Amino acid sequence: MSASKLDPLREHAMRTPKAPALQCGETMLTYAVLDACAERLKQQFADAGVGDGVRVGVMMAASAASVATLFALLRLKAVAVCLNVRNPDDVLVAQLCELGAERVIVDVDHQRELHGVTLLTCAPDVDDGLASGASLASVSLEETQPATVVYTSGSSAAPKAALHSIGNHLAAARASNAYNGLGPGDVWLLSLPCFHVAGLGIIFRCMTVGATIAISDREDVLATLSHDHITHLSLVPAQLLRLLDDLVAAPQPLSLKSVLVGGAACAVSLMQRAVDAGLPVCRTYGMTEMTSQIATAASPDSGARALPGVDVRLSGDGEIEVRGLSLFLGYVTSQGLQRSLTADGWFRTGDTGEIDVTGDLRVVGRVDNMFISGGENIQPEEVERVLCSLPGVRRAVVVPIADPEFGHRPCAFILADDETLGSAPLEAALEALLPRYKHPVHYLDWPDACGSDDRLKMDRKGMCRRAADALKTL
Repeated sequence: MSASKLDPLREHAMRTPKAPALQCGETMLTYAVLDACAERLKQQFADAGVGDGVRVGVMMAASAASVATLFALLRLKAVAVCLNVRNPDDVLVAQLCELGAERVIVDVDHQRELHGVTLLTCAPDVDDGLASGASLASVSLEETQPATVVYTSGSSAAPKAALHSIGNHLAAARASNAYNGLGPGDVWLLSLPCFHVAGLGIIFRCMTVGATIAISDREDVLATLSHDHITHLSLVPAQLLRLLDDLVAAPQPLSLKSVLVGGAACAVSLMQRAVDAGLPVCRTYGMTEMTSQIATAASPDSGARALPGVDVRLSGDGEIEVRGLSLFLGYVTSQGLQRSLTADGWFRTGDTGEIDVTGDLRVVGRVDNMFISGGENIQPEEVERVLCSLPGVRRAVVVPIADPEFGHRPCAFILADDETLGSAPLEAALEALLPRYKHPVHYLDWPDACGSDDRLKMDRKGMCRRAADALKTL
């Protein structure tokens, strides 16, 4: 029989029932009340035919109801299929059909007609009276029990349906908490969507140690940080940039103890700016398949240290390989569960990297982004990081362009603070930083259609086409 763990929500409802589990603006829910909500929803879903092994779509905004729904499904041994609420109906239906999920749990804001799918509207009572006088018993969850399906970001291929166990989520949460020092009394802002594994990670981290999840409907993150006394925060680089700009415009004291920055490559200059502003930032490297975090860097320009329980190594060709208790169960496909590992049980990440003498990891880029120029390997992300470290450069994307002599040569799109910044000063600065074959042979203006903010993923194929079209006119 597989090992079991206590349901962390029930555990804290029994031990510290009056402790704050979740705050939404001025509304605070204790662990006892949130647990009672989960029990009510458990019965509601069971009456609708949800049970052991049943896959159920979940299409909800971050709320008390969505957190309670997650634990209700765990207690029923059902699998929560976390759906991106921004996807069009035909994409959602195709995903549900592929996974054999015939029901979708929605909140009042996300009700929509999905052909062939039964909608279950979630609106639990959150009255304090639900928890009064209840005699609670421990609830055990099997560690190997399938718990969630989360779609990968699809940064280099079509999104895949990654299946995680309860043990994966709990192991990832404990490893992250060991690094960040999260504990009772701390408040983590649920600033990332729960259809991404990083959003789910915030829920499990807080539930595991009895901390508080904060949910805000304010668009102004800075106002939320100040008003709700947030101690822990997860951001993508674009969110960090906006937060720093807001702090410049309206400086104010914050209660932050830890800020995790991930989801995309983050320029050293942006991290250093955050440090200079007094933010306790940590750059993270993670992926859906490892249930979020793999390694974390404590300073802007340092390597990242693997989290407890996570092993990292490099293959012979420099690809990062990982293993650990947080490694997912596999991809759900029409042919069954698939999880391709090396012969000795390691997962290939598709990223290239370097490990220094202290064991710290530096992520170089994606294996499928690398191209060859005159027999030399060029990793675009490496050149981009160097370009973004130069004064006046806000963003850079490097793509290969065809060349009759070298096969391919690097070409760079540049977004600069000063529109008059030309190629000559960039080229001069690169002389001391990169070998000549890695220097872009053309510098192109940043396309207006791409916007100026960092994004979770860049359409590199589209940028390649833009480069080819632009060079035809030169």
